[in-house]
Amino acid sequence: MQPEHFDLLLTGAALVGVGPARENLARGVIGICGERIAWVGEHVPEGATADRVMELSRRIVCPGFINMHYHAGLNFVRGVAPDLGFAPSYTPGLPQASQLTPDETAALSKLGALEALKAGCTTLVDSFVQADAIVAGMASLGGRLFVSPRLNDVDFASVLAGERRFDPELATRMLAGAEAFIDHWHGSSEGRVNVHLTAHAPDTCSPDFLTRIALLARRNGLKIGTHFYNDRLLPEIVWSFTDDNQGRISPKVSYEIIDNLVFTLGIHYFYGDERDSNGEFRKQNQVYT
Repeated sequence: MQPEHFDLLLTGAALVGVGPARENLARGVIGICGERIAWVGEHVPEGATADRVMELSRRIVCPGFINMHYHAGLNFVRGVAPDLGFAPSYTPGLPQASQLTPDETAALSKLGALEALKAGCTTLVDSFVQADAIVAGMASLGGRLFVSPRLNDVDFASVLAGERRFDPELATRMLAGAEAFIDHWHGSSEGRVNVHLTAHAPDTCSPDFLTRIALLARRNGLKIGTHFYNDRLLPEIVWSFTDDNQGRISPKVSYEIIDNLVFTLGIHYFYGDERDSNGEFRKQNQVYT
């Protein structure tokens, strides 16, 4: 057998999570050919050569991290939450994602994906406005993506004005766009890009809209992500209404509608109160804060 030849050989590093058994090697070797890992073991294959060798003693090589909830393009408001002391969703006077152009969205999202990659994240679960504009650039960096359009039927302009108005025509446009997004992107880039559906939040999705998202997810075998408490007023909004005819929906009802399709519920758990102190949502779902 002809000796192995690698483009790059990494030697001497501690390897974490190797192979199906997720073994750890105190000192290991990784051989890379092109864009593929061609060899992992404790020793360099006999007679093997390489164009480049990197000695990585006292370093760790591990599988890429997974960012389970990311908005790559939101780097344009980095630092605002620490400065204000709260996460400024829907705050008048601050930049809003819905105000970005497609080109701005694409550039910011690619930058955010690059920052994540430099931090060791090779898989991103992302949802954002103008999702069609962000996928190609993010995928070009070589990572894996689970991506979704931001799905809501609330009129965000009304939210910024202190109201919450749901728009049936917006709901229909959102769902049509989501179907086209699934058809175009799911399984693309040699399987590195896949689609999930992000129902934005209990305060931005009407019950009817959530039901339609759930049906779309079932038809396509997709999972759903959502934000749980997304603004400071939401605990009062979702617990106090009963039949106010404004389409508002509580986290409990949200969970019942989207059922077992949930794969992340409670992300951005900014604003909770004692009425969720029993942790039922955390018991039943993967919750990332």
